[in-house]
Amino acid sequence: MNPVDARAAMVAELEKKNGLRPGPVRDALLTLPREVLMPQAYVRRSAPGEEPPRWDLLDWSAPQDRPELLGLLYGGASVLVQHDGEPLMGRVRGTRSGASITSMSTVMGLTASLLEELDLRPVSGCWMSGRARG
Repeated sequence: MNPVDARAAMVAELEKKNGLRPGPVRDALLTLPREVLMPQAYVRRSAPGEEPPRWDLLDWSAPQDRPELLGLLYGGASVLVQHDGEPLMGRVRGTRSGASITSMSTVMGLTASLLEELDLRPVSGCWMSGRARG
């Protein structure tokens, strides 16, 4: 699957399960390439309870990682983005073990719902919440 199709499938799922409506949030989700915002993500490779836990850092720049990374980025679950407080830039792909995941993205359905609650609308060249305008 390519990124455009993955975004479309994610939006269709959000429409079906979370009631995502037409509007600026839906348009942004169809347009915004998550692989640019999160070009790396972790996937757990160890079984639950297995010690020490193991994770692989997938990287968009590695073509062999792209199919699995697309599944993580557009699958709807939280995306694991940091292991043991490491810097978020300049990481080398590969396996990590021990410690824990210290940062992750919010579940996309929740993010979309919260953004829709803001009732975003363009006002004089910027976006403003309809709720803030009264």
